[in-house]
Amino acid sequence: LLNFYLTKMSDIIIDEKGTVDKYEGDAIVALVGAPVAMPDHAVHACAAAIKMKKAEQVMNQDIIRYSQNPKPSWMEEALYSAFKTLVANSKTIFTRIGINSGEMIAGYFGSEKKKNYTMMGNNVNLASRLEGVNKQYHTNGILISQSTKELIGDRFVVRSLDRVRVVNINTPIGLYELIEEKSLASPELLDYMQNWESAMAEFSNKNYTKAKELLSSLAKKNSNDNVAKYYIHLLDDYFLKGTFPKEADGEGVEFNPDDGVFKLLQK
Repeated sequence: LLNFYLTKMSDIIIDEKGTVDKYEGDAIVALVGAPVAMPDHAVHACAAAIKMKKAEQVMNQDIIRYSQNPKPSWMEEALYSAFKTLVANSKTIFTRIGINSGEMIAGYFGSEKKKNYTMMGNNVNLASRLEGVNKQYHTNGILISQSTKELIGDRFVVRSLDRVRVVNINTPIGLYELIEEKSLASPELLDYMQNWESAMAEFSNKNYTKAKELLSSLAKKNSNDNVAKYYIHLLDDYFLKGTFPKEADGEGVEFNPDDGVFKLLQK
């Protein structure tokens, strides 16, 4: 199952001029812009991420279809068995992706007897952090940093989340959820995201009642928008009551009202 998944996802990264660095369990570590420099590396990274999420949907549909029919002659028994086990346990594949852009060191590192081409640096670590932060915000799976957002222009549909501090990085960064290629977005999606930005502006300006009203309207339009539900929860349980999430509350975030920045507590 892992080979099936990693093959499809890696092919997409490579097709978008990316370099697969390594596999860590079921995770893929990849970079774009090295060893061959390219000015539009952020665009390729974001395009790959969106294609990966779409491929994930197809994979999940295929897994159900194959598991409900006799094993095709070309399919290995182990993969067929894995599909059936996945469906029997009501599980689906879900991919979380973190993308960051900036200066990094890329090259061959290791011992005299064993070296690997890889990358390192604070900007690499931040991308890894963002992958996990998707869980905190209940996104559809792709988070990009402010530095990546600034490099992709208006080619993609993104939505603003918070300014945050992550563990071991004190400088606040802007978080954005990557949604879709703008050329493929429906008018309804564009309108939805415009209303989202209005809600987030009210939230940032501490107009919490108005923010709750706008977010509730969005949640009614799209009952699967778990990001909107997450913010409604924060508003109902904290901000509208005149309090803010603290570490002891177990929310995974701590809010600083002085600068309006969330501290992400998970490592």
